[in-house]
Amino acid sequence: ARHNSFRKNHRSFYWVKEAVRNCNAAGILVCLSICPVREFISEENLDRYYRQARELGAGFIRILEPRKAGRFANKDVMLDPKQIDLIDSFMISRNADPAYADYPIIQFPVHHQRKIGCLGAGNRYMYIDSNGEIHACPFCQKTAGNILKESIDTGIARVRASGCHAYSQSTVV
Repeated sequence: ARHNSFRKNHRSFYWVKEAVRNCNAAGILVCLSICPVREFISEENLDRYYRQARELGAGFIRILEPRKAGRFANKDVMLDPKQIDLIDSFMISRNADPAYADYPIIQFPVHHQRKIGCLGAGNRYMYIDSNGEIHACPFCQKTAGNILKESIDTGIARVRASGCHAYSQSTVV
């Protein structure tokens, strides 16, 4: 219900399940992404999401730290250090425990970004939106050109030059 409400579509979660079913049937590896809000973050909720991803047949889940972008623009959504630590611990324990070998692999990019800097911004990936606009990542809303008008190499060079506003090497802890 919360997913559908956030997406402003009473059938959104149904369509997620249908997409996963169709991808699995076609042999396409599935990764489910979640951007958990503060109220969601608990061991119980993370575990419930993890188990549901397994039941749906996902190979991976990606947990994204909420940022002030999209529907979260101008809202206080940043997670506190204890919440980040809880997600970190959850990811590490599940990925390392042989009892969860047949569960999805958990990705939590913030775990690495806080240590080595941004993985986006042309470092390991960048984001191209549905209009062809090139961004450092889905949360960095400053365009670095358009893939329909320029080469991918130009886009990569621009996002590398502008970097990430949140996880530059100077902010790494």
